[in-house]
This record gives sequence, C-alpha cells and structure tokens, in this order.
Amino acid sequence: MESGYPDDGSPINPLAIYRKLVAGVFAKAAISESLRYLPLLVSNPGCSRNGILHLRLTLLIAALMLASASVLPDTAKSGEADNPSTGKCAFDREAMLTLDFNAFDQGFDGGWRAVAKDEDCTLIAADLIREYIDRHESDETIIVFHEGQMRAKGGQTARAIELMLSTREPDGQNSYFGWNFYIDATIAFLEKDKQRLIEARDALAALPKPGSFRAVDRDGKPVEMQWPPNMSVVNGFVDCFEESYAVAYRECSGL
Repeated sequence: MESGYPDDGSPINPLAIYRKLVAGVFAKAAISESLRYLPLLVSNPGCSRNGILHLRLTLLIAALMLASASVLPDTAKSGEADNPSTGKCAFDREAMLTLDFNAFDQGFDGGWRAVAKDEDCTLIAADLIREYIDRHESDETIIVFHEGQMRAKGGQTARAIELMLSTREPDGQNSYFGWNFYIDATIAFLEKDKQRLIEARDALAALPKPGSFRAVDRDGKPVEMQWPPNMSVVNGFVDCFEESYAVAYRECSGL
C-alpha cells in the first residue's frame, strides 16, 4: 500500500497537486484549441491576423497555467509558515501545553504571550490557546477571552466576537468590575457600532469603586490598577474607532 509520501519521506502538499491537475487540464484544452485553429490559418490566409492573435493568446494562457502550477512544490518542506516549530513564531508546543494555568495565561513574558509578541504570530498564538483549552478542558473565562483577542488582532473578527460573547456573564450578574460592559464595548468596536460602544463606555465609566477593591498580581501581591479596569482600552476604542482592533488596542489604549 502506498504511504502517501514520496521516496524522500517528505509529506505531499495536496494544494500543489490540485493546482497542477487543474492547470494541466486547462493547458491541455488551450493547446488543443490552438491545434484546431492551426489548419484554418494555413488554408485561409485572409483571416491570419486575427487567427494568429487568437493562437498566441491561447498559447499564452496555456503557458501561464503551467507556470502557476510550479509555484507550490509537490511536497511540504519543513520550516514553512504553517509549521509553528520553526521560524519567528517558533515555540515548544509540548512544553507550552504542560504549563500550569498561571504560567501559560497570566504571565506577561511567558506562555502564549511569548508567541504573540510578534504581530505576525497572533493567530498561531490563538490556535495555541485553543489547544491548551481543549487539552485541559479549561472553563476559565479569561483564557477564552484571550483567544478572542488574538483572533480579533489577526482579523478573524466573527470568531473573535463569538468567543468574547461566550465569556459574558448572565444578565443581572455583571461582575463588580464591569466585565460585561467591557465585553459589550469590545464587541461594539469590532462591529463598528459607535453608539453602542459609547453607551458601554459610559456604563463602565459610571461603575462605582467598591470599598473592598484590592488589586493583586498572580502571586497575591498588591498592585496599582486603574478604576474601572479596562477603561483605558475602551477609551482607546472610542478615540481610534476607525482603526483595526490591533491598532486601537496597541496604540490608542495607553497600555
């Protein structure tokens, strides 16, 4: 039984094979068309100018189709962009997936953030977060939201909105730091609904600070934190409403 791999052991690239098959079919048709016209040109010189033009155009199309088929190799080479174990998005997948939750999601330098620090790697980071969630069967709201953020930054807006909506708390159970207002503002920005964005921003800004509020880091140590949380991000969405999520979050929030 054939293994599906060429003799050198490299995996077959199905897209390249498909393109070559399609290009071959069209090129064969174009060449057949040219051969059909050739006898007419010989027997009827009076129409040779238009006929020669048609012949040249048909052969050009055939050549272009065959050339396009050679763009992708028959086999997928190691080090391509879809292989996160190499290149600038490289990481040790198994090491990442075995981290505890705090190390993977809450650290500012490690975990998925180490991958996402390069803007070209945001969707790879999103896929890594999803794999971590699935492996650990995590029901932590914040890590799902972080996947949504990465997909929003990578341009997968519809999926980002779906993920962020799933983290929204039931109506009437908005957390004391206004999580639902933040989610509503983020989704309104992604959907480019400025009125809803401003309404969510105003609701978040009006949130009273609880007397018991005490911000701590992941180790339980007190840290300074603005009130309400995420206010600067939402203000950035308003100030840079026409920008992409990546630009508004990175350059307009003051973080």
